[in-house]
Amino acid sequence: MRESIIEGSIILVSEHEGALIGFKIGYPLNDKEFYSWLGGVIPSKRKTGAAKRLLLMQETLVAKSQYDALYVKSMNCFRSMLHMLISNGYDITHVENYGDPEKERINFKKIL
Repeated sequence: MRESIIEGSIILVSEHEGALIGFKIGYPLNDKEFYSWLGGVIPSKRKTGAAKRLLLMQETLVAKSQYDALYVKSMNCFRSMLHMLISNGYDITHVENYGDPEKERINFKKIL
């Protein structure tokens, strides 16, 4: 197995009482655009603000690194994530259709 980390990647973790409860990983697409690739919070800690804190921290770090835009994808089945992105200023840019509404990928962009 080969391990590598793309230069400029951001890996964030969220802990509660010493236990890992969430994470957020992203990497640069180019000099001006950053992609938030993967993130999540364990079910028992959802609706506690952990995901939003991770999102805001990633946005802060990405903006400080002089990126102009932040991209993320989500799926129709993750309604809470869709709501969080929209309520935090992300715009829908594209929908990838897969024939099943629950599996469709929704592409978002936020200008920083």
